[in-house]
Amino acid sequence: MTSLLEQLRGALPSQLQRAAVYERLGETDKAVAHYERFVELMRDCDPEFRPLLERAEERLAALSGAGAQ
Repeated sequence: MTSLLEQLRGALPSQLQRAAVYERLGETDKAVAHYERFVELMRDCDPEFRPLLERAEERLAALSGAGAQ
């Protein structure tokens, strides 16, 4: 039986990858949903994962229109 932590470790890259795929396909709503979930799960991440979190936050802001100004 796998622990919750092990399950989350597998799910986190999946959320980020799915967001990127949906973004490339032009399915913005789905991309935003996956970036939001990734950011939510990674909010208190270890410093070594901060670059992934920051990149996801950047993409989320851009897709949400905040980066368009």
